[in-house]
Amino acid sequence: MDFQHLDATYPIVAAVFLLLIAAQAWLVNRKRGWLGAFVPAIYFALLMFLGVTDRISSLTDFVFAALGLLGLLAWWISVRDARRRRIEDRTAFPPQSAANPGDSLPPSSAGARRQLPLIVS
Repeated sequence: MDFQHLDATYPIVAAVFLLLIAAQAWLVNRKRGWLGAFVPAIYFALLMFLGVTDRISSLTDFVFAALGLLGLLAWWISVRDARRRRIEDRTAFPPQSAANPGDSLPPSSAGARRQLPLIVS
């Protein structure tokens, strides 16, 4: 193996990439969805730095870097979509119990028999 090109930059870049992945895992689950865009933006800036300093010079390096960026973006989008669906599911059909205003039936776990109100017209 050729270790001539291995210098102190590579471990630093690897540590930054690991910190970016940890930050992405934390940011994508936040209430505000736009926070998850920071990590792909920083990743893109880091790739630009590596490209300018000729660290990414071959097509293979570029393809793997682009796959990493696409992976971060796909992760962010999928988590936001799952969160949106979870919120929609929660608000679509509220549970029916006596705690909801307008309900006249006791909850099924109350142990009481359900009785319909008598309506005289």
